[in-house]
This record gives sequence, C-alpha cells and structure tokens, in this order.
Amino acid sequence: MSKKFHVFTLTILVFICSITSFAADSISVRIINGTAAQEGEFPFMVELFLQQGGNYYSFCGGTLISDRWVLTAAHCLEDYTPDAVLHGTLVDDPLDVGQLAPVQQIIAHEDYDLFGDNMDNDIALLYLSQPVADLPINYVSSTLVPAFETGTVATTAGWGNTNPNFSSSSDVLLKVNIPVVAQSECASTYSNLTTPYTDNMICAGYEDGGYDSCQGDSGGPLFVQNSDGTETLIGVVSYGLGCAEAGQPGVYTKVANYFNWIEEKTGLTLTEYDGYIPVTDSGGSGGGGCSAAGTGSAFSFLLMFGFAGAYMLRRRFTKAKSNIV
Repeated sequence: MSKKFHVFTLTILVFICSITSFAADSISVRIINGTAAQEGEFPFMVELFLQQGGNYYSFCGGTLISDRWVLTAAHCLEDYTPDAVLHGTLVDDPLDVGQLAPVQQIIAHEDYDLFGDNMDNDIALLYLSQPVADLPINYVSSTLVPAFETGTVATTAGWGNTNPNFSSSSDVLLKVNIPVVAQSECASTYSNLTTPYTDNMICAGYEDGGYDSCQGDSGGPLFVQNSDGTETLIGVVSYGLGCAEAGQPGVYTKVANYFNWIEEKTGLTLTEYDGYIPVTDSGGSGGGGCSAAGTGSAFSFLLMFGFAGAYMLRRRFTKAKSNIV
C-alpha cells in the first residue's frame, strides 16, 4: 500500500499521453471493495493531477481543510509535483476544467524522508491559487480530542485501484468503512519492514482483509462520522503490505499528532469536535469506500505487473520536487 515509486518518467508520461488519468499505479493506493459515494457526500475530497502538455494525470488524493488548503501525503510528492486538484465532483474527469484548482504552494513535512524508505511524518499541505466553493472537512483530530479508539469504524475514500492484483482504477469516487486496529497489533505487523511503524501512524482494516485503500488512494482521508452527521479527519492514506490482505491493515498518518503543525504552516485555527462518542465495529465486514479514477492503459498495467513482486511494500500512490517547501 506504500505510495513511493520511481519508475515513471516524463518520457513515459509523454508516451502514454492518451491516458486521461494516470496515478503511478505501481505504488499508489485505491479503494478495494468499496461503494460509490453519493453526490455531495464528501465535498472535501480532492484528487491531485499532473499536467503534461494538454493531458492530465491523476496520482493521489487529498482533503480540503479550508477553502484553499489541502492535506495530503508527503510521499505523493516524491516523484510528481501536482499542478492542480480536481474538486467538487465524484467523477474522475480532468477535462472538466471548471473543477480544476491550480496549486500555488507545496509544503512537505520537514522531517519526512523524501528519498528513503522511512514513512514517518508522511504528511504535506497544498495551497491553492484561488478559493474553492466546496466545503472542507468539518473537524480535524487532535491529541486532546483524538476522535477514535481501537475498533472505531472509520471511512476512507478515493479514485484508486479497485483490484489489489492489477491496475483497475475507478472513474467515480469510492468509499469503504474499516475499523481502527490496535497500535500494538500494527507495530507487530510492520515490525520487520525497513520503514518503522511509529506513534505518528494508525492502521485500519479487517482481520480477514477484503476492504482497504490501495494504489492511487494515497494522500486521501481516513475519517470518522460524528453523531451529528459531521466528519472528523483522523488519518491520511500512507502505505501498507499489499491491499486488503488478511492480517495486513492499511497504515495512515495520524493527523492528531500534526494538529499544531498544520495550524503553524497554514495560519488556520482548526476546529475539534467536542461531542465525540465512540462507534465501534460489531464484527462484520464493511462496505463503502472510494475507487480510483481512470482505467489505465495496457502499458501502465505491464509496468505495475513487472514491479509488483519486487516492491511489496506499496505506498497508496506518487514529479520532481521543484516547488516543495
């Protein structure tokens, strides 16, 4: 589920310029066994796009936390610099230029290892060149009001891969519900990887697998539904071992640990939800979720197939970092 990948070059992008949506499929993350989101259900969802010539290529997700700030994953910026975000639509259609907002500034967390395998501090901010009318997510989790505990049912969404075994992204936004897993279990699951599991991470998924984010979903949100119908952001899609596999829950950046960092970098005053009541999972497998946009070409499929075995730890996505602060 990890999202870092360094095989797609601009030459390749030009070669497959007929693809209307592209997302570094070899390492991006997409929703597995999700259901289609409803119109207006998640107005805070955005999709990151790279522009090459007259074509647009999608590669990650993000969350509106204000009318100009987007929260995403730092690993999404390792190989690509987003030129714009697609907002206010469920359909992955970059040609709908009325819904594209240019990116003016990029801020990756200063302690994220852009060139290594360590996924700690996998968080970044995008500042849009103009405000958007879509509503941002209602609340952001903090260490004082974390808004979740082990077993809490959370939702993740995106336009990423819908099949863990090959490139099969979605043209519409998908969502899926998954329970938060105990920190001790996550630490044990990922203890033998080159990237350590830290307290800056949380993981979510079913013991039997089957439901998850995947390639192309990187940078997207993990959030909980509040009792009044609002949502609180608790995580950012980061990485994992495969997608939707048993005993291997997806890993998300723990947003609560970056509450102060976000306020410092953006100048925003974030809101914490003060009426949180835990809603835990009853044991069933869960529906809902987002799927990846675009279908992908046979060429991108072959690339993904060839590298899948060599890169088992997949970021749920990720141009040159020329605009990264």
